[in-house]
Amino acid sequence: MTFLQGKKGYLLSLNTPATDEADALQADVMRFMAILGFCLLVIFSLVQTLPVQKSDPRPDLVSTETLTNQIKALKNEIMDLKQKTQAIASIAVTIHKDLTKQKQIIQRIDDSKQELKKSEARLNSLKLEIRENQRALSMIQQDADKEKQNLDKIKAELDKIKQSLSQSDEKPSDNEVSDVESDTKEVGFSLHFKNDETLTRLVRQKKVTFYGIAGKKAWKVLYVKGTPVFKLTPIPTKYYEMMPSTVPSLFSMAFSRNVAAFGDHTVKWGVTLPESVGKQIAGIMENHKNGDMVIDDAGGVLLERIQK
Repeated sequence: MTFLQGKKGYLLSLNTPATDEADALQADVMRFMAILGFCLLVIFSLVQTLPVQKSDPRPDLVSTETLTNQIKALKNEIMDLKQKTQAIASIAVTIHKDLTKQKQIIQRIDDSKQELKKSEARLNSLKLEIRENQRALSMIQQDADKEKQNLDKIKAELDKIKQSLSQSDEKPSDNEVSDVESDTKEVGFSLHFKNDETLTRLVRQKKVTFYGIAGKKAWKVLYVKGTPVFKLTPIPTKYYEMMPSTVPSLFSMAFSRNVAAFGDHTVKWGVTLPESVGKQIAGIMENHKNGDMVIDDAGGVLLERIQK
């Protein structure tokens, strides 16, 4: 660089091309040296951080105690792993059982749904049947009401007949009725059947005929298919009258069903006995002055008690 002195003492600088290139080169060299120094500094710091290796290439030997401890630790870890494995297996079995139960529950639920559908179908069918039965019941009720009205009419007519019978009721003459109990009381005798079964059995065997008598009408017992039924019949010329308390309930109920609900004061009960039984009664009365005569199951007459 050349400095020239001008007028009034001013200095002027003149730059040439050669001078500029030298300055640029010098600046580049300085920058390169700075970069190189920085790189060396980094490399040096990295080298210091590396571990120092021994010159002996042989590996370090581990002590027996250390190895034993490591083996024990490994065994303990193996035992822990086995226990955990067993626990996991047990949990897996439990989960499998739970899943099986859940499947069974789901299956039962499905079966219950099917049964519920069937029950609903049956219920609908029953509802239809109930409706039909209600209709039929309504018709039956209507018929029953009609029958009840007819029955009321029949009862009214029957009451009229009963009143007429009670008004025209006449006592039978002595030659028509022979009351054994009253006859025998005069001479100290009484006559009755052994029990209700004896009387019903003899009636069933047609050895004795049982009558219900009201007014001038009489009904006798006949067995139809094992059931006693009262049929209208002429009043017998001679019969033995029975007290209402000695009449079997089977006969009195049958009379109420087949004839009418006559009261005890309007109905008389009596039996006709075979001729052989009458002879036995007469023989006992001839040979004894008093006693209780009982007709047994075979139709024979026994003297149970003799009064003195």
